[in-house]
Amino acid sequence: MVQYFSTVRGASNSWFKRFLDPRPIVLKNKQEKVYVFKELNINVKITAISELQKIITESNEKLGENPTLGVRGATPIPNPIKYDTIKYEIKDAESIDWVETTRIQTGIVNPTLEEIDKVRNAHKTKEIWKKFK
Repeated sequence: MVQYFSTVRGASNSWFKRFLDPRPIVLKNKQEKVYVFKELNINVKITAISELQKIITESNEKLGENPTLGVRGATPIPNPIKYDTIKYEIKDAESIDWVETTRIQTGIVNPTLEEIDKVRNAHKTKEIWKKFK
């Protein structure tokens, strides 16, 4: 499990650190944090998604083979980790809490409308709600 976390998120060269912006976007209503790709070209994003899917598949297989906690073990633990459970499609700019996103991304506690617009416009050019398969 430690290796799994390290590969995806924890290590200095983890998938997360190589491909995602560490400053999340905050969604309205749920106050969920969503991490989006860094500014990368589409081919790199597609490769990154394939790499993540491979990491998940291979790591889940290793966990499933554990003699004690794996699928055939004496005390199996269900593994709910799937690519579909961690991907999220931001539907449009209106689903984003721009005030909270600006706070997190800039460190400004009480951002002005101008500062909020600057963050919003920066993300608008990235097309963060564009769907990648």
